[in-house]
Amino acid sequence: MYANQIKRFFPLPDYDFEGGKTNIFLSHSVIKPLDDEGLKAEYIRNKGFDDGYCKDMIVEYLTKWKEASRKQIENLLWDKLSDILDDKSKKNKIMHFLQSLRRSNKITLKEGKKWELKM
Repeated sequence: MYANQIKRFFPLPDYDFEGGKTNIFLSHSVIKPLDDEGLKAEYIRNKGFDDGYCKDMIVEYLTKWKEASRKQIENLLWDKLSDILDDKSKKNKIMHFLQSLRRSNKITLKEGKKWELKM
Protein backbone atom coordinates (compact mmCIF):
# COMPACT_ATOMS: atom_id res chain seq x y z
CA MET A 1 0.00 0.00 0.00
CA TYR A 2 1.20 3.51 -0.72
CA ALA A 3 1.05 4.99 2.76
CA ASN A 4 3.12 8.03 1.76
CA GLN A 5 0.51 8.99 -0.86
CA ILE A 6 -2.40 8.24 1.47
CA LYS A 7 -0.94 10.43 4.18
CA ARG A 8 -0.39 13.24 1.70
CA PHE A 9 -4.04 13.32 0.58
CA PHE A 10 -5.92 12.23 3.70
CA PRO A 11 -5.42 13.98 7.04
CA LEU A 12 -4.91 10.89 9.21
CA PRO A 13 -3.20 11.27 12.60
CA ASP A 14 0.49 10.32 12.81
CA TYR A 15 -0.27 7.38 15.12
CA ASP A 16 -1.97 5.66 12.17
CA PHE A 17 1.46 5.25 10.54
CA GLU A 18 4.73 3.57 11.44
CA GLY A 19 8.21 3.71 10.00
CA GLY A 20 10.62 6.55 9.30
CA LYS A 21 9.99 9.91 7.69
CA THR A 22 10.31 8.64 4.11
CA ASN A 23 9.30 5.00 4.58
CA ILE A 24 5.97 5.05 6.33
CA PHE A 25 3.32 2.37 6.36
CA LEU A 26 -0.08 1.84 7.93
CA SER A 27 0.00 0.97 11.61
CA HIS A 28 -1.31 -2.16 13.29
CA SER A 29 -4.22 -0.20 14.76
CA VAL A 30 -5.42 0.77 11.26
CA ILE A 31 -4.98 -2.65 9.65
CA LYS A 32 -6.44 -4.81 12.45
CA PRO A 33 -10.10 -3.78 12.10
CA LEU A 34 -9.96 -4.11 8.29
CA ASP A 35 -9.32 -7.86 8.57
CA ASP A 36 -7.53 -7.88 5.20
CA GLU A 37 -5.06 -10.77 4.85
CA GLY A 38 -3.01 -8.93 2.23
CA LEU A 39 -2.60 -5.88 4.47
CA LYS A 40 -1.68 -8.07 7.45
CA ALA A 41 1.09 -9.79 5.48
CA GLU A 42 2.30 -6.46 4.07
CA TYR A 43 2.45 -5.00 7.59
CA ILE A 44 4.70 -7.83 8.81
CA ARG A 45 6.95 -7.51 5.74
CA ASN A 46 7.19 -3.75 6.25
CA LYS A 47 7.78 -4.03 9.96
CA GLY A 48 10.56 -6.61 9.66
CA PHE A 49 11.92 -8.46 12.65
CA ASP A 50 13.35 -6.65 15.63
CA ASP A 51 17.09 -6.03 15.87
CA GLY A 52 17.58 -8.43 18.78
CA TYR A 53 16.10 -11.29 16.77
CA CYS A 54 18.42 -10.58 13.84
CA LYS A 55 21.47 -10.44 16.12
CA ASP A 56 20.40 -13.71 17.73
CA MET A 57 20.20 -15.27 14.28
CA ILE A 58 23.78 -14.21 13.55
CA VAL A 59 25.01 -15.70 16.83
CA GLU A 60 23.05 -18.92 16.21
CA TYR A 61 24.51 -19.20 12.69
CA LEU A 62 28.04 -18.75 14.05
CA THR A 63 27.36 -21.26 16.82
CA LYS A 64 26.31 -23.89 14.28
CA TRP A 65 28.73 -23.15 11.44
CA LYS A 66 31.68 -21.59 13.38
CA GLU A 67 32.29 -18.79 10.84
CA ALA A 68 30.52 -16.73 8.19
CA SER A 69 31.39 -14.21 5.52
CA ARG A 70 29.51 -10.94 5.23
CA LYS A 71 27.70 -12.39 2.18
CA GLN A 72 26.56 -15.43 4.16
CA ILE A 73 25.20 -13.19 6.91
CA GLU A 74 23.44 -11.03 4.33
CA ASN A 75 21.85 -14.16 2.84
CA LEU A 76 20.71 -15.20 6.31
CA LEU A 77 19.06 -11.88 7.18
CA TRP A 78 18.04 -10.27 3.88
CA ASP A 79 14.43 -11.52 3.85
CA LYS A 80 14.02 -10.80 7.57
CA LEU A 81 14.62 -7.07 7.12
CA SER A 82 11.80 -4.69 6.32
CA ASP A 83 10.60 -4.58 2.72
CA ILE A 84 10.57 -0.79 2.87
CA LEU A 85 14.38 -0.73 3.09
CA ASP A 86 16.33 -0.49 -0.15
CA ASP A 87 19.43 -2.66 -0.75
CA LYS A 88 21.84 -0.02 0.56
CA SER A 89 19.80 0.42 3.76
CA LYS A 90 19.66 -3.35 4.31
CA LYS A 91 23.45 -3.62 3.92
CA ASN A 92 23.91 -0.76 6.39
CA LYS A 93 21.56 -2.36 8.89
CA ILE A 94 23.45 -5.65 8.69
CA MET A 95 26.74 -3.76 9.13
CA HIS A 96 25.31 -2.15 12.29
CA PHE A 97 24.25 -5.56 13.64
CA LEU A 98 27.77 -6.90 13.11
CA GLN A 99 29.40 -3.83 14.66
CA SER A 100 27.09 -3.99 17.65
CA LEU A 101 27.88 -7.67 18.25
CA ARG A 102 31.60 -6.97 17.83
CA ARG A 103 31.51 -4.05 20.28
CA SER A 104 29.71 -6.20 22.83
CA ASN A 105 32.51 -8.79 22.47
CA LYS A 106 30.24 -11.51 21.12
CA ILE A 107 31.83 -11.85 17.68
CA THR A 108 35.11 -11.00 16.01
CA LEU A 109 36.34 -10.57 12.45
CA LYS A 110 39.23 -12.91 11.77
CA GLU A 111 41.71 -13.00 8.92
CA GLY A 112 40.07 -13.74 5.62
CA LYS A 113 37.15 -11.48 6.55
CA LYS A 114 35.16 -14.21 8.27
CA TRP A 115 33.07 -13.54 11.35
CA GLU A 116 33.27 -15.94 14.28
CA LEU A 117 32.12 -16.13 17.89
CA LYS A 118 34.53 -14.64 20.36
CA MET A 119 35.79 -17.13 22.89
